Amino acid sequence: MSDLQKLRESILAKAHQEGQAQLEKVKQIHEIEFNEQVEKLTREKELARQHLLDKEAHKLVRLEQQMANQGRQGNLMNRQHLIDTLFEGAVEQMTSWSGDTLQSFLLKILNQFKEQQVTLLFGDKTKDQLTSEQVESLQSMYSNVSVSEEVVANAAGFIIRDARVDYNFLFNQLVDSIRSEMSTQLVQQVFENQN
Repeated sequence: MSDLQKLRESILAKAHQEGQAQLEKVKQIHEIEFNEQVEKLTREKELARQHLLDKEAHKLVRLEQQMANQGRQGNLMNRQHLIDTLFEGAVEQMTSWSGDTLQSFLLKILNQFKEQQVTLLFGDKTKDQLTSEQVESLQSMYSNVSVSEEVVANAAGFIIRDARVDYNFLFNQLVDSIRSEMSTQLVQQVFENQN
């Protein structure tokens, strides 16, 4: 082989070697870049997944709070309904008193007005609960009391009227007057007993 041929082969071998080295270097760079891209995409996917999980967890917490609030609201509504029912029942019970019970209650009230001239007005739901004998008995016991023919429409109970003031003893008003102070006590008693 000639020297020229050897030189040529040597140059070709060297060029081939350098090309292979550069190819390996480029392959390594591409492999590093590829791995970095894979890691970056994996991180991004993980971040997106974590963000989605956080978002869903936040939704779940909000839903739990909303359900707890609705539960509390439902409890409050149930309690309020129970209180309303109790007080409505008290008014109904008073409205259905016997004539004797009504007369007894009326006597206790009229004792407070012995010293003044008053007029007694019955509610239209109460006027027929007392017999005429019971009304006459009241008037003989309390000569200062006159019974009005006028009635309070759609009402149970009575009003005692003097020259200046109407004293309201209508049953719904009496019950309402103690409702605010009694409601809290009733709620505590009823719901503490349930626990």
